[in-house]
Amino acid sequence: MSPSRNIPAWLRPTSDHPPPHPRQSPSPLVSGDPNLTTCLYQTDHGVFYLTWSRTFLGGHSLNLFLHSQDYYNRSSPLSFSSADLSLSSAVSFHLNLNTLAFWRRRGSRSVSPKIQVFWDLTRAKFDSGSEPRSGFYIAVVVDGEMGLLVGDSVKEAYSRVKSAKPPTNPQALLLRKEHVFGARVFSTKARFGGKSREISIDCRVDEDARLCFSVDSKQVLQIKRLRWKFRGNEKVEIDGVPVQISWDVYNWLFQSKSSGEGGHAVFMFRFESDPEAEE
Repeated sequence: MSPSRNIPAWLRPTSDHPPPHPRQSPSPLVSGDPNLTTCLYQTDHGVFYLTWSRTFLGGHSLNLFLHSQDYYNRSSPLSFSSADLSLSSAVSFHLNLNTLAFWRRRGSRSVSPKIQVFWDLTRAKFDSGSEPRSGFYIAVVVDGEMGLLVGDSVKEAYSRVKSAKPPTNPQALLLRKEHVFGARVFSTKARFGGKSREISIDCRVDEDARLCFSVDSKQVLQIKRLRWKFRGNEKVEIDGVPVQISWDVYNWLFQSKSSGEGGHAVFMFRFESDPEAEE
């Protein structure tokens, strides 16, 4: 398996004025205009797709799917949707974390004869993002083995599922995808080079349109004359780790003006040859 990791980010701008045409209906799995974070994990049992969402009303939800390695190899990891994943998934699990409704913060569920999902979010702490920051675990036991374990409460998970054996091979994070609604500046976190870092994107769309990428408040790449360079990629090195940065801001720059609706931008970060990348 390649040691590289992808972190794409989808951005859609907000506006002080409502669009002249109604927006499309949201996905039935998520209400409102949610922030979405999807992580793909490679395991001995296949590829897990784990999606956290957050609405503007403060509600959260979790969707979990399991697909074969062949399905992942055939599909585009950047264009998948929850609806497509649920139709062909060997495992489909949904948890609604709505703050206005009752939901089980701790529980388990059998999703197939050999697969069980365990979760504990009684101490979960959420910030402005879609996924919990700390105090939780999501565990998937496949045929008596810990197939997937996410969250920082690892000891609690193994203590609860005492019969589960550790996996033969550790899970690996293949891709992390974030979809957010924002104005100009977007930030996220990633672990590479042995520590957690904050990645910031500043997309200016005025007459002097430009794109700036920063890591831990230090600018690592600036794209000027953005109206002519609305798509591209550059490789930079951050503390010895090669990082391939790709961007596509065509819709962000031009679609919102021509249609009166918000466009979107796509950014991707590929971390290469980093044995200490977070899994």
